[in-house]
Amino acid sequence: MAKTGKLVVAHEATQFCGYGAEIAAHIAEHCFWDLDGPVVRVGAASHPVPYQKDLEAAMLPGPVEITDAVRTLVAA
Repeated sequence: MAKTGKLVVAHEATQFCGYGAEIAAHIAEHCFWDLDGPVVRVGAASHPVPYQKDLEAAMLPGPVEITDAVRTLVAA
């Protein structure tokens, strides 16, 4: 992160109060001066995870969402 000044945190938990939110907060607190922009988080939608396999796959972030987040961050 110190080389690029950018960070994307991708995880399967919800973005709000999820595991990645804590990582993003820690990085923002301890590495603020190394960042060139905000920490971008990619996570699941903020609702209960369905048990049906296809619905679960639709709710969780995948390669497309992560790639979009990285491209947005690099373009900024």
